[in-house]
Amino acid sequence: MKGLFSFVAHVFLFCLALSVQAEDMENGMQGMMRKLMEVEKCMANIDQAKFKDLEKRSEEVEKNIDTLCNGGKRDEAEKLADKFSKEMQGDDTVKKVVACAKPMDGMLNGAPFVERDKEAGHVCDEP
Repeated sequence: MKGLFSFVAHVFLFCLALSVQAEDMENGMQGMMRKLMEVEKCMANIDQAKFKDLEKRSEEVEKNIDTLCNGGKRDEAEKLADKFSKEMQGDDTVKKVVACAKPMDGMLNGAPFVERDKEAGHVCDEP
């Protein structure tokens, strides 16, 4: 669950770290550093206030979903997760973050906040 809604600070940085490790093994330090600089430059152009608002909204939705799950309201929790996922897919700031990640070989492709995989299980059963 936390991976779904804490993308702003957590998922992006985690994916970036994993991608950096893979990139280091494949193309060496120079290629990795060049791509990291591209991502950093791109991310600097994203409105930080909007970025923080997304983070705050994500945390609020995560808490609401956890409350619903813990209260046995699994269907409501699933609907809220789906609604929020669709909201994130249409958000311009999220689209910019995904675009910024392109130099890192699409490390955010298939990320839960971009597109929720219902076949992976119920939102209440996610770690």
